[in-house]
Amino acid sequence: MRRTYIFGFLIFLLIIAAYAFIVLSPENASKLGEEDSIVENSGAVCYLLAAILSFFLFFNSKANKGKYLFKIKRNIFYLLLGLFFLVCLGEEISWGQRIFNLSTPEWVKSRNFQDELNLHNLTLFQGTDDSGNRRHASFVLLTAPRMYNLFWLVFCLIIPILNKFSVKMRNFLSKLSFPVAPIWIGLFFLFNSILIDFLKISTYFSSIRNVGEFGESIFAFLFLVVCISFLSISKEPKIQTISA
Repeated sequence: MRRTYIFGFLIFLLIIAAYAFIVLSPENASKLGEEDSIVENSGAVCYLLAAILSFFLFFNSKANKGKYLFKIKRNIFYLLLGLFFLVCLGEEISWGQRIFNLSTPEWVKSRNFQDELNLHNLTLFQGTDDSGNRRHASFVLLTAPRMYNLFWLVFCLIIPILNKFSVKMRNFLSKLSFPVAPIWIGLFFLFNSILIDFLKISTYFSSIRNVGEFGESIFAFLFLVVCISFLSISKEPKIQTISA
């Protein structure tokens, strides 16, 4: 428990230091938040490590007795997490477009508002259409940032809280062998989201460019922390797996 407090305090200091740097040195922060900068690359590395840890947990989760969901001998939720982080990694680096100097296919270029080889910049996942008009509310909910935020909110905060305070939910998740993130990490996700939204809507800080890259990289780092916590939990005494 003491190590958890220390680790959590260090994460808190890291987040505060990142945003203090943005506020105190906006010009340098804007430069560091540019494409292929240390900030964006740090986020990509975190997604890569998170994916590796997730796949390791998947292959290491072989059930000795019973089986996991869908009668699979390994915990499929770790596999899905690994695939999710790989997609995040690919999107972060535009699937290696700038690394390998790849050109954007015309059919993607015409539908991508940044002319990049990725999905989250497609007009389909933006709040406005090709003409710049705001989409219907039902489409706005399907924007890439909103879906990403909804994922961490549910996976890293809502589910852990329900697992903590609802016996029925705890038993249900245990039956599925669903990996539950520690609540304190989910609170850091919320903390980061509040800070980044504050900087974006604040008139005083509106001149700072590329602020979002800092928030995105911190999210990536927090997902890595989640995977590290899963790895730590996996080393604890095994509990018999219950068939779904």
